[in-house]
Amino acid sequence: MSDLNSESVYKEICQNIRETDSISFKLLNLVPLGSTLGGGLLTILQKNSLLQNSPPSVSAAAIVLLSLAGTIIVFGLYIWELRNIQKCKWLIARAADLEPQGAVQYKGWEEQTKTWSKTLAESLIYIASMFIWLIPIVMLRIGCCVRPSH
Repeated sequence: MSDLNSESVYKEICQNIRETDSISFKLLNLVPLGSTLGGGLLTILQKNSLLQNSPPSVSAAAIVLLSLAGTIIVFGLYIWELRNIQKCKWLIARAADLEPQGAVQYKGWEEQTKTWSKTLAESLIYIASMFIWLIPIVMLRIGCCVRPSH
């Protein structure tokens, strides 16, 4: 591989790393916000007068199904994000392999120290987002079990 060719490959790899990280950060902005809004709205909707006019089993089923749908969507995005992380790790390894050949744009891909890894941090955010979607189901269950005293 010539220096010019290895340098252009290295730059392309670095660009792909930046794009993969950009996609991850965009999702990390949207997923927790969407989960919090969705889970919160479903929890509020449980007490809304629109659902009070329908049979309790229908409103409960709607809340459960929407909560599960939100959880499944976040889980799907999490699986897709794990694939992005795998791709990014592979790209970083390729960039580190090219560094000794002199094709250096950002020195030290393999020397980065980490306390919390990107994978661990993203896993925590996605798992918390999935649990947020389950809050309306828990609240529904608590509401079914608590009987008002007269």
